Formats: sequence, structure tokens, C-alpha cells
Amino acid sequence: MNFQNDEVDVTFPSVLGKQWHEAVRKVLSIAKPEHRQSLLDELEGQLRNPGKHIANPPGYLHSLRVGLESGRVQLAYAQSIASQREQNRHAQDAVQEHIKALNTNLTTILPPMTKEEAFAQLRQQVQAMRKMP
Repeated sequence: MNFQNDEVDVTFPSVLGKQWHEAVRKVLSIAKPEHRQSLLDELEGQLRNPGKHIANPPGYLHSLRVGLESGRVQLAYAQSIASQREQNRHAQDAVQEHIKALNTNLTTILPPMTKEEAFAQLRQQVQAMRKMP
């Protein structure tokens, strides 16, 4: 999910339940714009960590924000999550381009012909198919 605030477009963690989104937006609204995506990426990495349970994601995000802005916290997952998101974005773009190319190739523009010409062409194709082994 993308969220735009102060002209900074951020992507919410896919593993973050929707019930937390509004509270997370409030935490982000007081974070420095340049830190917002990194904070969300770190939250996603921490939420995905099977050895960690975060009962209150907005509270955890607030602690991360305070620690990051004071210089006491180093983000462990933010860079790898950002890289994964970028790789996924490139893969999605490539898939969309491939689909677009397939759709273009599937669209065959036939030359204009009369009904009689179309039937004659169809008869020729049927006869050719009957001769196939």
C-alpha cells in the first residue's frame, strides 16, 4: 500500500495488518520525510523475523523513529527490504512489458476482404489441414 504525506510516497509493509495503518500513519507524520520509507522497511523486516513478536507495530515504529533520529539505533533490515522491493518492482515491470508484447503479437490485422474471399481462404485452409498426415 502506498501512502503519500508531505510529498513523500512510501510503501507500507505487506505483512502489516490494516488495523495498524492509521496509527502507523500518525507515527510517520512526525518522522522526518527522508526516514519514513526506511522506518517502514525496518518494521517490515522485523515483522517478518520469525524470532521476534511485535505486539504493537505503531509503538515499535515510534521507538525506531526516536532511536534513528537520535542516532542510537541502526536499522538492520531496511536496506535489504528496500532492495527486495526494488527487485520486485523491476520484475513486475518486466512482466507487464512481456504481457504487453504478447498482446501486441496476438493482435493480427487482417487485410480487408469480402465474405466470399474469406470463405475461399477458409476452404483452402481446411483442404490443407485434411492433407496433413
